[in-house]
Parts: sequence; structure tokens; C-alpha cells
Amino acid sequence: MGWTDSHLHRFRPGSSHGYDEPYFVTPFDEEEEGDDGTREADVRLDQVLRAPGDQLTYLYDFGDGWEHLLTLESVAPLMQTHRAPVCLDGAGACPPEDVGGVPGYEEVADWLRAGARDDGVPGGFDDAEHARGWLPPGYDPDVFDAAEASAEMQVWCGRAVSICCGTGSPSRWPTSCRVCGTRGGCRPRPG
Repeated sequence: MGWTDSHLHRFRPGSSHGYDEPYFVTPFDEEEEGDDGTREADVRLDQVLRAPGDQLTYLYDFGDGWEHLLTLESVAPLMQTHRAPVCLDGAGACPPEDVGGVPGYEEVADWLRAGARDDGVPGGFDDAEHARGWLPPGYDPDVFDAAEASAEMQVWCGRAVSICCGTGSPSRWPTSCRVCGTRGGCRPRPG
């Protein structure tokens, strides 16, 4: 599972908090907000994170308020055989879209850990059936798959091909699938 890029986001150099700090602009910022500045699409990660300890903040879904701090831990020579990004480790599943930020996610995760009973349904859901139907099949908040995270990163870097909806039709993500038209439902396969 992963987020589908269906909400506004923002990248900021450094680790400052707040939405009014300097940031790289998106087409939405330019077209809808009239902002100008350096476009995020024109900046490479190695231009922002250059030395160990350099940081980049990623804000996603301004309503839910997800904030991620990326810190460069080390720099090593680029090997010809190892050019694609690889996730070495992680913890916990990606929170579902529109879960209500950290508090909403904690409530859903606690409910799932307690057996997803019909009583004690997290806020925002009509009943347990609504909550179960909203979550991805088999969702477990405590499972992290480094290989899946690597495959997702490789898709974003253009080094992998998505296989849409189990049909076997190749589709480069984040463009829409040529079969079903969705962006988030395609499963990445390292290319």
C-alpha cells in the first residue's frame, strides 16, 4: 500500500515546522495560489541532500497533516550495478489515505490490533463494516515490507514497471493505468 498523491504536498529544505516556511513549488502552487519559486520537479534530491545530516521535510495531505523528516545518513560512491533506490529498513504500514492524521491512524490501528470488533469502531466510520470495507484487504498496521517500499521508490524513479490490477498490462506510475485508469491500484514490479 502507499499513498496515491491525491492530496496537496510540499517539500521544504531543512527541518523547520510550519506551512509558511520556504518550499519548492508545485504546479498547483503556481496556478492556484500564484506562488513563484523553484519548482520541485526541477530539483534533484542530491542537490538538496548533499552531506550527512542534511534534511528535507515532506508535508502531505494538509488536512491530515502528515509530516516526514528525511535525513541523509551517509554518502557512498554510486556503483553502476546499484543505481536504483533501495529501502533498507522501516517499521509499520503506510497509513491509509484520509485516515485523520496521526490521531485517526492511531485509533484505527488500535481498533485493528484489538481484533476489529463491531464495538469500539474508530471515529469517522458508520460501523465496523464501513471501517473494514474502507481499509485495504488484509491491512495490518504493524507490517512493513522493505522490498515493496523499494519497488514503489523505483517506480517513482522510472526504474520499474507497474502491472495494473493483475491484468499484466504495463503502466509507468504515476501516470494513469492504460487499462483501468487508476493511479493507486497498480502493483509495482521491479523492472
